[in-house]
Amino acid sequence: MKPDLIKLLAVLALVMFTVGTALADTVYLADGRSIDGKVTRSDGKVSVETSTGIKIFDKKQVLYIAKGKTKSRRIKTSPLPAELLLSPLVPQKPFAIERASRPEPIIFYLMRKIASAPSSQTSANLKSQLKRWRIAAHDKKRNVGRGRWTPPEQFLRRRHIFQQRVEEATELLKEAKKIKDKPKKGRSKSVTEYRKQLKLESQGWKNISEAAGSWHDLQGRMFLKAAASFNTGDFAKADSLVNQCVKLSPYVAVFSQLHGMALMELNRHSDALIPLNRAMQLNPSDTAYSLLTTAMKKTAGSRTESSAFLIAARTIRDYKAAGSRTRQVAFGAKGFQWLIPGKALKAETDSLPILPYDRLDFNQGIAVPVGPSTLLVDDNLIKDATEIYVRINGDTVVPATAVKGRTRNSKKTGPPPPLALLTVKGCVFTPLDVAATDSLQAKMPVNGYGLNYWFEMGVKARAFSANLTPGEQENTFKLTAGLAPGEASGPILNDDGQLVGFLAGKTDPTAEMGGTDRLILSDEMEGLIKRAQRTKGKSSKAPPRQVPGKFFVVHAISTETLP
Repeated sequence: MKPDLIKLLAVLALVMFTVGTALADTVYLADGRSIDGKVTRSDGKVSVETSTGIKIFDKKQVLYIAKGKTKSRRIKTSPLPAELLLSPLVPQKPFAIERASRPEPIIFYLMRKIASAPSSQTSANLKSQLKRWRIAAHDKKRNVGRGRWTPPEQFLRRRHIFQQRVEEATELLKEAKKIKDKPKKGRSKSVTEYRKQLKLESQGWKNISEAAGSWHDLQGRMFLKAAASFNTGDFAKADSLVNQCVKLSPYVAVFSQLHGMALMELNRHSDALIPLNRAMQLNPSDTAYSLLTTAMKKTAGSRTESSAFLIAARTIRDYKAAGSRTRQVAFGAKGFQWLIPGKALKAETDSLPILPYDRLDFNQGIAVPVGPSTLLVDDNLIKDATEIYVRINGDTVVPATAVKGRTRNSKKTGPPPPLALLTVKGCVFTPLDVAATDSLQAKMPVNGYGLNYWFEMGVKARAFSANLTPGEQENTFKLTAGLAPGEASGPILNDDGQLVGFLAGKTDPTAEMGGTDRLILSDEMEGLIKRAQRTKGKSSKAPPRQVPGKFFVVHAISTETLP
């Protein structure tokens, strides 16, 4: 072969390789990996042609496909750190449209499907669905069970029905109690009085049951039905109903509280330790303390070496060490409360709690320590939150507090960074080193971390690797990879473990693909970081707990009252 022809073929091969790599797709997998290469689809399979060979995945394993945005350098998969590999508190099912409680998670799910659609016809169908669900989001429709999506005014109507039935039931049961407690005056109650008492009680408890069933939100309805069953002595039914609530929302203290109470009434005291310990962690209080210590006392001696008992004992020990009061209160007594998010309510044996909201929302995000007592996290996650929790290890969840006030953009131009600070009482973190913006260079490798903003979309974090590329303005950068639609703001670290910045969350259901991949660098966060270093967490009498780790999952609960 002639030398000139050899050179020509070599050049053509180089060009073909460069073009093929430059237009490579990035496939994000459900297990957190990302793979770059040419993507083809066939018979429910996704094939990725990489530089090391062809890899085939079932389409169920594929979370999201980013089309042709990868640069010539092959992006390596970034492993998840141990802090983000924690098992969920309860088993989680894969996201399904029919189980979504509101339209926004469906919108982001469809956005991901559109990005990886195999044909223009499929994409058009998905876009039609996306338009329909955006309309539903605008109209604030909510899933109330059995595929029924209803507007806000239905919540208002059903709330009035619920309150009316509870009030009627309470009056009937009070009247029955008067007859029951009536002084005998030397004689027994007449048959007529006894029958009237039974009739009033029967009608009262029937109204209680109907009131619980009239609550419009599915999860709230299951909890109220469980509470009604508990009050009437049907503890097995109460356990079954509230256990469903716990599986859907493990970070609601009152769900774990009622679950543990039902198990204790069923004489399953050792089984009650796990939900009651969680209730104690989520809402340290007289009520939670009383329930957990009672369950521990009634647990069989043979089970006192179990992990559940030892974890409960540690929780009680930490509670006492913090100087918290240790008052015992019993169900129905003064001081015993339902540990409702935002506002604990008096627990009465002959009524139901009047929930101060229509429904609950559950969100999550990844935080990083930037001060000895502070974590930095997505501002949207916590700004309207009623309860905020941080999971500091595999079996410990602790309440957190948002630092009030907002810090302006340190560059004095542009919008403020959509980030906020949290403190955790009694915890001491190791702050991350922050990479100066002027130390960043194009093509520098970095690692990013994403997590679904909506809890019901999945609890598994995702790691990805990327490179910095020059932004549109001077001294700004972009990334060659980004967050998937529906992921909260995520931290970006360099290979030395320094905090480069945050990618703004893609959680706007009206924006294309949930929003832009805005990279917030350290110079924009300077004010927040300085404030974090000055902020002191709430003091505790207990010795401070040293909490290792670079990443922490934050869970937020917000209440919604419609309309």
